[in-house]
Amino acid sequence: MTVARVTDSDLAECLAFIERYAPVAMFPLTNFKDHGLASAENTAPRAMQFYALKEHGKILAVLAQSNEGGLFPVFATLPPERYIAFLPAIQRPVIGMLGSQEQVRAFLDVLDIKAPRKLDVDEPQLKLVLDQLSPPDDPSLILSPITPELTDIATEWRAEFNITLLNEPAEQARSASKREIETY
Repeated sequence: MTVARVTDSDLAECLAFIERYAPVAMFPLTNFKDHGLASAENTAPRAMQFYALKEHGKILAVLAQSNEGGLFPVFATLPPERYIAFLPAIQRPVIGMLGSQEQVRAFLDVLDIKAPRKLDVDEPQLKLVLDQLSPPDDPSLILSPITPELTDIATEWRAEFNITLLNEPAEQARSASKREIETY
């Protein structure tokens, strides 16, 4: 059993593994799609590093970490007593962790972080099933793509999300939200 940083040569295998767990891995997948693989040349705050735990050449679990210190465990069926294998992979201060509630809680215990937490909530995992989507019967409400007319509203909402949930400084959150909304 070894944990190693994922490189270009095994990136496709790593992403295929993470995609099998997309409902609890949307943040590392989206960060990778939008910001790429972290490297000496790619220091974007949300560029991703991936560390894979392999046994007999097969990926059992992945820890994703953003350059800014967000952790995203995708530990699949790995038992919590084996999470400790990922500790050497964490090379920067941890600013937050998102993922499956059970995995995040167990990994927090392994990390033994004593710092106060600004936001510490377990949210229910929601899955959008489009054929079951039933918007309110209110003609003033719309569900639409982000059109040029809605860009300012969406950008401000995303900035508040970045400030509140990602603990970003306000100026950084506003510039990041503008870039993010432009990619949608």
